[in-house]
Amino acid sequence: MSVSDLPSSINRTDSGWNIRFFLLCFVVVSPSLGTAVSALGRLFLYIAAVCIFLLPNGTRQSESGQRFQNLTILILAVIAYMLATVAWSSATLAESLQAWARHARLLTIPILYMLIRNISEGKALLRAFAFGQIFVVLSAWLLVFNVKVPWATAAASKETYAVFGSYLEQSISQSILVAILWFARDWIFGPRGRQVAIFGAASTLVLTLGFLQGRSGHMV
Repeated sequence: MSVSDLPSSINRTDSGWNIRFFLLCFVVVSPSLGTAVSALGRLFLYIAAVCIFLLPNGTRQSESGQRFQNLTILILAVIAYMLATVAWSSATLAESLQAWARHARLLTIPILYMLIRNISEGKALLRAFAFGQIFVVLSAWLLVFNVKVPWATAAASKETYAVFGSYLEQSISQSILVAILWFARDWIFGPRGRQVAIFGAASTLVLTLGFLQGRSGHMV
């Protein structure tokens, strides 16, 4: 990807917007680098959302954010309701709040829509996510062929072919990658990368359905 392919928003003189875009790149790549890095990416995302909201022009919505407003309100309402259920849950307060915090990650969706300014940035970030996931897929295929992968930190990586975390989350992420590569095959790798995208989608599909145990990923 050349400099000309980058969204015009990162060429602005305001370095804050440059930081915002490259931070978003880290956020979308972080799920492909393990649980700890993924959690760090979410933390940075939430901090960035608060900081940008406090800027003079921070409340200006993106093109997609304006269309996403009703769903954002729905997500906030659902998260608020889940928090209210803690009052009558049979679980302990600590367990209830921990479960709620996991489900409250739904906030990541409207936050991303708020921070992504236009379709050009959206495409660039989808491309970054795809490259990160392809790294995971290639690592998983190496595990399938019994090649030692030093960065594979999953506890049962040799048995489940999971590189980071569990085979459950990896199979779901790879299913999403298949969809992105297939439906964006005409542009995800540039005008000459259509066949590469199709091959990537096919090989990822075979890996997910044929070798990973995640039935949730199979359903996705």
